[in-house]
Amino acid sequence: AHYALGEAITFDANAGFIRNDYKQSFSIPGEVARINETTKQVGLAATFAPRKLYDVTLSVSQVFRNANPSVLNYDSTKVGLTLAVHI
Repeated sequence: AHYALGEAITFDANAGFIRNDYKQSFSIPGEVARINETTKQVGLAATFAPRKLYDVTLSVSQVFRNANPSVLNYDSTKVGLTLAVHI
């Protein structure tokens, strides 16, 4: 989703969902076999462009992974600050 608040400020939002089912024909000794996993991602970004020459973007995203076995679960947060100069 994209929303413009005037000419200088824009907001973006996104979401994603991935499901993987693994079928392993053989096992690897010492490694945990994965059966399935789901990954959900959400993200938000705000861009400030006071002039056409440059813009600044702040973005935040969160990833949630649920796997079977649960030892492979994780949550991850990413934050980015970007300065873009348009030549």
